[in-house]
Amino acid sequence: MRKTSSTSHVALVTGANQGIGAATARALAARGVAVLCTYLRPHGPGEGDAADPYHAARSIDGEEIAGQIRRAGGRAEAFEADLGDPAVPGRLFDLAEDRLGPVDILVNNASGWIQDPFTPDPADRFDRPLRPVTDPDEVAKTIVFLASDEAALITGNVITLR
Repeated sequence: MRKTSSTSHVALVTGANQGIGAATARALAARGVAVLCTYLRPHGPGEGDAADPYHAARSIDGEEIAGQIRRAGGRAEAFEADLGDPAVPGRLFDLAEDRLGPVDILVNNASGWIQDPFTPDPADRFDRPLRPVTDPDEVAKTIVFLASDEAALITGNVITLR
């Protein structure tokens, strides 16, 4: 991802309205990558409850992240999309190409994960709930490296966080 006029990259980042997706979109943009920030806000009953930090964070409009990127001098678009619809991924690639150029970086960060408190199993070594081991900006650094020209020999990576 060298910042040269002859090399420009376009990324499609799903789940880019909060957490790892937002951090990754901002980090890629800081390296000169144009970013389509896709997201899906909760719309069902009980979803988006401000009392629930996970759903409150998911309720952020992806335009906030795209706006931050543009204000910092980058190129970004935001689009709300339900990836549960099989026709949507193709449309997202078309949209990205129309507005930003051909996509050459895909960060498939969206999930259907529903927050549930982790309860330690009595057989667990530690008698405490599981917790994240890092923050979104640290994960974004790894993703940015894997999408860089410097990592050209490393392709098709899946990063699983536990």
